[in-house]
Amino acid sequence: MVEPSSGHVNPGETLSFHCQAPPDPQKQPPEAFLLLRRAKGTPGSMVAPAQLVSQSHEAHFSVKTMGREDGGEYVCLYQLKSAKTGQVNSTTSQPVHITVIELPVPTLFWSRHKGEVLECVGSPSYPQGFFYLYRVGNLSPEVTHQASLTQHSARFPVPTHNEHGGQYQCQYSVSLGNSKVFSKMSSPVNIPCITGYHSCTSTSTDLALIVGSVSAGVLFLIVVAILGFAMHRHKIKKNFGSMFMPEIILLIVVVAMLGPVFQWIDAL
Repeated sequence: MVEPSSGHVNPGETLSFHCQAPPDPQKQPPEAFLLLRRAKGTPGSMVAPAQLVSQSHEAHFSVKTMGREDGGEYVCLYQLKSAKTGQVNSTTSQPVHITVIELPVPTLFWSRHKGEVLECVGSPSYPQGFFYLYRVGNLSPEVTHQASLTQHSARFPVPTHNEHGGQYQCQYSVSLGNSKVFSKMSSPVNIPCITGYHSCTSTSTDLALIVGSVSAGVLFLIVVAILGFAMHRHKIKKNFGSMFMPEIILLIVVVAMLGPVFQWIDAL
C-alpha cells in the first residue's frame, strides 16, 4: 500500500509505502524488506535502504520525490534466512504506479480585456483549474478564481488598494484523483502607476519642469549678458552694422536654442 493512495504527488512530497508479508505460523518471520522501483523489462533498483525487522511481518518505507524521475512502478519483497542457501527472496508484490506531477509554470501578463487586468495563463492540458494572485512577499493569495470548464486561464482586476510599483505572481492548481496539485509561481510582474486606478505621483514631471525652467532662465540671462556687453563695448550707434555683427550672430544662435527648450517644456 502507498500514501497518498492516488499515487499522484507533487515534487518534494513524501511517499509512504507499507509492505506486508503473509503471516504463516509454520515459517519464520522475514529478516528484511526491500523496496524497488523498476522500469518495464528490468528487475528494478532499490530506492530505499532495506528494512531489517525482528519478529515482524511488515515494514514501512518513506521516499521523498524530487521530480518526474521518481515516478514509475514500485514493488516490495522480503527476505528469509535459509540454512542451505543463506538468504531467499520472496516474489515481488503487486506493483504500485506513482506519478510525480510537475505542472507547467504559468505566465502572468498585462491584458486590456474590458479594462486593465492581470491575466494568468496555465496549461491547456489542465482546464478548470484554480488560479491564485499573490503579491510578492505575501504567503496568502490576494485573489482566487476558478477557470471555466474549457478555460486554462484567469483574469484578475488591477489591485487598487496597494501603492503602484508592487510586484505580483500567480499560481494554479488542479485536482487529480483525491490529490490537489499546485504549479510553481510565475515570474513576477511589476504594476506601474495607472491613471484612474492609483494615486500617481508627479515627482518625475515636477522635476522635468524645474530643469526646463532653470535651463530657460540660464539661456535668457546669457542673452541679456550678450546685449549688455555689446552695448557697453560699442557706443557708436552708426557702426552697428559692422561692429555688432559677432554679437548679433551669437544672439541668433542662443535664440535658436531657446525654441526646442520651450517646446520640450510645453510637451511636459
